[in-house]
Amino acid sequence: MGQQIVVHCPRGGDHPMKKPIKIILIVLAVIVGLFAALLIWLSATQLNVKTETAVVTRGDNSTAAFAPGDEVSILSWNIGYAGLGEESDFFMDGGGGSVAESPEVVREDILGSAEALRALSPDFVLFQEVDIDGTRSHHIDEYELLRTQFPSDWSVFCQNYDSAFLAWPLYAPHGANRAGLATFSRLPVSDPVRKSLPISDSFSKFLDLDRCYSIVRVPAGDAELVLFNVHLSAYGADASIMAAQREKLYE
Repeated sequence: MGQQIVVHCPRGGDHPMKKPIKIILIVLAVIVGLFAALLIWLSATQLNVKTETAVVTRGDNSTAAFAPGDEVSILSWNIGYAGLGEESDFFMDGGGGSVAESPEVVREDILGSAEALRALSPDFVLFQEVDIDGTRSHHIDEYELLRTQFPSDWSVFCQNYDSAFLAWPLYAPHGANRAGLATFSRLPVSDPVRKSLPISDSFSKFLDLDRCYSIVRVPAGDAELVLFNVHLSAYGADASIMAAQREKLYE
């Protein structure tokens, strides 16, 4: 004899499987909405620095000079926002971090770098990635801290970028940051200027920083020494953008 199978279906309302599907769709919609709101906010608040202003601080060595034929020493030092020391775990180097471990680590890194540089007695030091107010560097004004370590030098600061929130890496964002390039000189400088470099206009602009270079002129008799402080895009940035940056420098 055959068996009769009776299937009872609930009357009215949604099928039991529809409820979790609805919840999943609602959660996805909220995530997409929040992401869209973040992009809108970033677009409205991200300040692309276009000014050619360079801030000059006069040093005590206002009468020092050199002439053509003199030897000078120039040192370039990417300070890495004082968050890339031996104890760091930087995400772009295969680690998982993007923020300095603590304010104390930032200060120690700045002071240690300055001590090492003073031992070399350079005539000029060109710093990159100097934060003046950043989440990643615990809001320490690194430029001001460097100036305390080179009190007699002339210095020039050019702001590189002003980001309300750098959303990268997604699991540990850099956050809000203002940073730039700092040039220190034992000799008086003249006519400093900041020049913007090309950056991406696509979505990737939210994952990278504005770039610039500075030009500082040092009189030398009837001639002059011209110093370029440069910080180009790196770490796998768009090849066309990197090429455009180099082309602008070559010009």
